[in-house]
Amino acid sequence: MKNLIFSIILLLAITYAAYGQACSDAGICSAPVFGESKDRFLEIEVKQGFESADYDVTILKTYFSAKVDFSDEWMISLSVPYASISGENRDLNNESISISGLSDITFMLANKFMTFNDGAMRGYIGLKVPSGNDNMTDDDGNFLPMVFQPSLGTTDLLLMLTLDYATWHFAAGWQKPLDDHNNNKYVGYYDEPGSRMYPSSFDLERQSDLMLRVTKSFLIAESFNASFGIMPIFRLGDSFSSADMVNNSPVAVEGTSGTTLNIIGDLNYSAVEYLDIFGNFGFPVISRETSADGLKRSFVINAGFRFKF
Repeated sequence: MKNLIFSIILLLAITYAAYGQACSDAGICSAPVFGESKDRFLEIEVKQGFESADYDVTILKTYFSAKVDFSDEWMISLSVPYASISGENRDLNNESISISGLSDITFMLANKFMTFNDGAMRGYIGLKVPSGNDNMTDDDGNFLPMVFQPSLGTTDLLLMLTLDYATWHFAAGWQKPLDDHNNNKYVGYYDEPGSRMYPSSFDLERQSDLMLRVTKSFLIAESFNASFGIMPIFRLGDSFSSADMVNNSPVAVEGTSGTTLNIIGDLNYSAVEYLDIFGNFGFPVISRETSADGLKRSFVINAGFRFKF
């Protein structure tokens, strides 16, 4: 029992001392990648995340997730996050802001369509549903930028293909907003800060994301493994805001397209047969210049428990 408690404390300490999975969390970069079920029908995860966003905004995010294996080939997952966001409103003399609410729920369906020696390929399809509020205000009713919003405000299609081969893991994903725009009403800048300190997100039209992920796993000790790798995310066009229409057309928010390159890692300890303790982390070494959608992170850290039935 003492060894188990020590292992839990050690794993959490290692995880929180590292930096964090700074995937600019639009959804596809944090979508689950299923491994072998090992005769487990149901897995339930409880995970706590810490995120450092732009403008010194801090986000605590709690995830409740479940995965069901219907067969050796078919799996489905559900993830429900709850966010607590705090920071200072730089538009209003650094007024303290504290926002809490349900974030966007993610559904994923996966099929293992190919197996071979030491490997398998899976295809994923899913939705990220706007379950929270993307237009929350401060106590005086002032509209807040997206960095303070718990929801993206759009329904997004998620598609992903993964390849596992021995200790190497590869993934490619695409995320497409299905709505024309979100419901946020914050009016900010389009090219550089002025009287407003945040990029405009009024009826924001966010473009698609393309994600690639390459990781390698290592067995550190019995029941304790880790993986490390890289994850580039390509925003395939600038975001558009309708705050100041030009010729009845939305205006591009400059610097919102481009590439984010993340260094990522995972730690997993199988404490007992039905319980895993895990953490994941990462940070960007290249980031998009501007994030009107509020997704830019300097680091993200997650740690949690996985119960297997």
